[in-house]
Amino acid sequence: MPDIIRIKNAFAVSLVVGILSGLFVEFGAFMSLSRTITFLPYFLAGYYCSQERIDWIKRVNRMWGVVLLAAGIAVAYIFGNVLNIPSEMLWGDRSYNHYMGGILPGLAIAVVRYMIGFAFVFVLLNGIRRENRLLARIGRNTLSVYFLHTYLAGLLMGAAGFIENTYAKLAALLAGSVIITLVLSSAPVAGWFGRMIDHINKAIFQQRSDNKI
Repeated sequence: MPDIIRIKNAFAVSLVVGILSGLFVEFGAFMSLSRTITFLPYFLAGYYCSQERIDWIKRVNRMWGVVLLAAGIAVAYIFGNVLNIPSEMLWGDRSYNHYMGGILPGLAIAVVRYMIGFAFVFVLLNGIRRENRLLARIGRNTLSVYFLHTYLAGLLMGAAGFIENTYAKLAALLAGSVIITLVLSSAPVAGWFGRMIDHINKAIFQQRSDNKI
């Protein structure tokens, strides 16, 4: 991050790169390089966003948050049920050609994807006026959630496949997602994961140091 913010207009550059990265088939799911590029604008926005700006968002009339939330739900419905756009487009880990033939539709969807993402960040900040310890804990421990959720989510998707009723399946997926997030962001799991990452880093960098010697 310190090297990235040295770039002039780093946030705008990250948006352009994030949108254009889907044009290249080389950016796939391997090593999550594509996701790193796709989600970099959110990290930079958080880095550049001052506490004064966050306080201003919280003071904005909540009606705007409700409007954005309703608009986001409407767009999600149109994407999935009218335009039949795969939900995997939101993952940001494949080229546009993986989902559709045209380049322009992929670019347009990428732009809309960022608009939806930042709109829901606004909704979240606007809707939470007071300090929420639960969300703060989840925010601090997102690394363990990010790396470990894939395995539990796979089990959840497999189990939900046995549910025939669409609404019951949706409810099960939502409930399971909340439980997975709470468990993986808990202090014991996040602490264990942090210690494991520290051990791996020490082993790698210690080995490099020994090789240089």
